[in-house]
Amino acid sequence: MLCATSPNKLMHRLFLLFLMLLGLTALQAQKNTISGLVIDATTGETLPFLTISVKNTSTGTITDEHGKFFFLYTPKHNDTLQFRFVGYETQNISIEKFLQGPHTIELHSSSQTLPEVIIVPGENPAEVMLRKIIASKRKNNQEEYDYYSCEVYNKIRFDLNNFDDSFKKRSLLKPFAFVFENTDTSEVNGKTFLPIFLSESVSDFYFRKSPKTIREVIKGAQVSGIENESLYNLIGNMYIQTNIYDNFIMLFEKNFVSPIASNGLVFYRYYLTDSTYTDNQRYYKIEFLPRRKQELTFTGHMWIHDSTWAVVAYDMEMTPDANINYVGYLRMAATYNQYDSTLWAKEKESLLVEFYTLTKSEKNPGFFGHKHTSFQKYSFSPPEDQTIFNTKSLVTSNEEASTQTTEFWLEHRHDSLNKNDKIVYEMVDSIKQIKAYKTWSDIIQMIATGYYVENHLEYGPYASLLSFNTIEGTRFRFGMRTSNAFSTKIMPYGHIAYGLNDELFKYGMGLWYIFNKSPRRTINVDYKYDYELIGKSENAFREDFLISTLFSRNPMDKLTMTEQLNIKYEHEWLSGFSVTLFFSDKNLLSSPNNDFQFKTNGVNKRMSVLQSTEAGLQLRFAHKERFLSGEFERVSLGSHYPIIRLQIFKDFSDYNYWKTKLNVSHWFNLRGLGWSKYILDAGMISGTTPYPFLKIHEGNESFMLDEMAFNMMNYYEFVSNKWVSLYYTHHFNGLFFNRVPLLRKMKLREVVWGKVLLGNLDSQNQTYNIFPENMFILTQPYYEAGAGIENIFKFFRVDVVWRFSYLDHPNVKPLGIFAGIQFHL
Repeated sequence: MLCATSPNKLMHRLFLLFLMLLGLTALQAQKNTISGLVIDATTGETLPFLTISVKNTSTGTITDEHGKFFFLYTPKHNDTLQFRFVGYETQNISIEKFLQGPHTIELHSSSQTLPEVIIVPGENPAEVMLRKIIASKRKNNQEEYDYYSCEVYNKIRFDLNNFDDSFKKRSLLKPFAFVFENTDTSEVNGKTFLPIFLSESVSDFYFRKSPKTIREVIKGAQVSGIENESLYNLIGNMYIQTNIYDNFIMLFEKNFVSPIASNGLVFYRYYLTDSTYTDNQRYYKIEFLPRRKQELTFTGHMWIHDSTWAVVAYDMEMTPDANINYVGYLRMAATYNQYDSTLWAKEKESLLVEFYTLTKSEKNPGFFGHKHTSFQKYSFSPPEDQTIFNTKSLVTSNEEASTQTTEFWLEHRHDSLNKNDKIVYEMVDSIKQIKAYKTWSDIIQMIATGYYVENHLEYGPYASLLSFNTIEGTRFRFGMRTSNAFSTKIMPYGHIAYGLNDELFKYGMGLWYIFNKSPRRTINVDYKYDYELIGKSENAFREDFLISTLFSRNPMDKLTMTEQLNIKYEHEWLSGFSVTLFFSDKNLLSSPNNDFQFKTNGVNKRMSVLQSTEAGLQLRFAHKERFLSGEFERVSLGSHYPIIRLQIFKDFSDYNYWKTKLNVSHWFNLRGLGWSKYILDAGMISGTTPYPFLKIHEGNESFMLDEMAFNMMNYYEFVSNKWVSLYYTHHFNGLFFNRVPLLRKMKLREVVWGKVLLGNLDSQNQTYNIFPENMFILTQPYYEAGAGIENIFKFFRVDVVWRFSYLDHPNVKPLGIFAGIQFHL
């Protein structure tokens, strides 16, 4: 099974949420479409990246790489469009000419000189400047300063767009019809949109270069219709940070090549298109566009200061055909301010993203996402209170952050809310009063969590109500837990199950208590009497999950009846570092399908019950890991650093064994070559013990790909007490398929992976255990590898998997085909 990566889990949950927060926009003024084409009067060639502005205003646009332009404007009397391009005569044309439709403008060349730049004959002046910009990156990059701090204001808004009358008339939206009475039109692409979600935050931001430390304290946060402290942290400055001085700008876990990357000339073409002289300072405008299709690059322009060669401002768009899912348009811009002769710092930043659903179509609704950030009150000295860098969490929230008054926001909001922002807050309360909102909110929550909420109880998971296996036959399961309406500190839960074949009732119950959420301190007590599949991977579906039974490639007959008490206490010491204490008392019960046999003093012995009592701890370290937390559960949004888990257990039953396990996982980008992930797993079990308490290596007897298991290995096929395995996968992100026109259009992507296992079982355990039929000891490495095509319909993946060793074992094949469901941008 392939699960969605954490940032995408967050995105899809937000998409579902946004559908229920439909809001109303204010009335708009009547805007007109201004569009046309600009060409060279002599050669007829189009002129890309030419500046067009309404004279004596800041309104305007630039031509795209084909010389075309488009923007929306409310004309006033005698408005004039000004066309400016270095090397051409400036031309002023009445805007009335464009009100009748697109118009072609011809510009005549002129001679201009650019002072203060030495250009060798034959060189591109923009490339000469680019070398100076790159050479000056270190001194102009504010992340190279020893310290800086500032106040940050963030505003994030989502708008529903690309909807028509048929969408408005859909039956599920009829109760919300009033929200469509007034809409607005985007000045970027002319699409109608409807604001539905708004969040704001004000925070104090602190940076220290050595050792590199970042801290953010949320002073105020509000989200339209949502009360969740974890979400408040995610809308702060640290969740989406961009820096044009980095060689790669990470957006949505993708590495976009910066226009001032050290190897920028490999990816971009540059044009010097304008210069200006303001306040005794000279600035140059450089336009850039990608050299190749479907690479993660930008099209746009930047203004450069001529003496420090610092970036003063930029405005750029994602290449339209970039191989990235669910994102149809992306535009980012920023301005910088000079605080003395050597220090430049970001002043304003904006990000506009157009999301679409599974297919990009003019007929399918999508979303605009806007992020506007303002930075004020800069200081470049060490903070008076250095203990801020010793706090356990990267992001913290003041106790009063979610309850700030209107007066607080009037004082601390850097930019006033516009009409579309205000209407979101005004409409959310009205929408929540509609009965249909509660109905659809419950349905969406059930889809997202697997549980149906009714007052103080949640029923589910619904995907386990019915399942099938060889031992139980048809299995029915009913489970419930308390909801957040009952308590946000304590959650009892339980289930009962019954099989038609074995005619036995199975059951389980537990209690989850939250002492503290940040840092996280929890205790969980759980008891069950039910079947268990020993050797199942952490990533596999539940045994009674309906999909796992429907897509099984072998009969599910290796279940073991288990009676187990678990106690787990998790103590997070600081962000990314936690200690978890475990206690487990487990009884494994013999059955006709799982008969426990052993040798004691050379005599065969059958045992109806195997009992172990384990206590241990887990140390987990994930530097700069981010989470989206509910009241009890939380979803990791990942880390750009290795995630390390060390587990140590001691058995206090008759077997008296020790278990030590180490797991290291890490995903990382490889520049323009895609991204990779590795998982290293190793362990040792000392002592003589029954084989169910040894390491039964994770097999996979389904047709669903599981990166945490050996996909061509059967359950119970191999057992060890010492082992090490390595999994490595690389996702090319269409590196090769992008060169094939048809595949490029389909945005298919390539993935390859390999897995190796080395293990051993000592002689004492070999002598003691009588293993079930078809269980083996590793005498040589086990290998398997796969190659696949992913991003089929944006979420489907198919892999061909080869098994290279132990091909003489019963019921194994050298080749298999597996499917997976995943959501990657």
